[in-house]
Amino acid sequence: MQKQESRQLLIVYQPQPVVLKTPFQYKPDSQTVVGIRFLANPVPEANEVIWHHSPPVSEEGAPPPPGEFNLESGMVSEDGRFEALPLNVTGHEVNAVLYVNYPADDLLEGTFYVEASNLYGKETYEFTFEKYILDWQEEDPEIIEKPEEPPTASMGAGTISAIVIVVLGIIAGFSLTYWAKSNDKWCFAKPETKPDYNQAPTSDPDIVKTKKEDTVKEEKEKSDKVVDNPV
Repeated sequence: MQKQESRQLLIVYQPQPVVLKTPFQYKPDSQTVVGIRFLANPVPEANEVIWHHSPPVSEEGAPPPPGEFNLESGMVSEDGRFEALPLNVTGHEVNAVLYVNYPADDLLEGTFYVEASNLYGKETYEFTFEKYILDWQEEDPEIIEKPEEPPTASMGAGTISAIVIVVLGIIAGFSLTYWAKSNDKWCFAKPETKPDYNQAPTSDPDIVKTKKEDTVKEEKEKSDKVVDNPV
């Protein structure tokens, strides 16, 4: 049987482009850190990653103004303001870092970029600076205004007392109303009866009987008289 040979595919490429849209902020008399991360295979050597600063030239053919530098990784500028750290490599990822000591407003002039290369090509990463604007609240933390808290639904002691008084008043009103209705008091009292002088006369049976007997008696007496005196 023939042995199968294993082959490993190796992909090589030059340093890959990176878009740096956000400027690096600096504070005067404070260290600023510039970090650029890119991919490359094989990774560049220390002398293949170079930091550059090209100040603007006022006159054509004039010597380079102060501040121009070309630093390999692991080197420091003559004035000590710029320090290129050794490359930090993880697999095919390269992290290049530049320290800017005692930054000033001259960082806003000229062009800053780092150039990385390997056997298969090179790439240039241009970057810019901007001055950090100090917020007035950071100067004095004691005067920082606290955000207004939304009002919470809570009742104070006065509100609770008023509610209790109203409830007690309602209970007392119902109690007095029930007592007055049960005992015929106040507006629930029954009206007193008064004699009605306009009432029609009524016939008393005894009186009617007596009058009838008297009438019969008178008629009988009259008839007796007539018998006693015949014509």
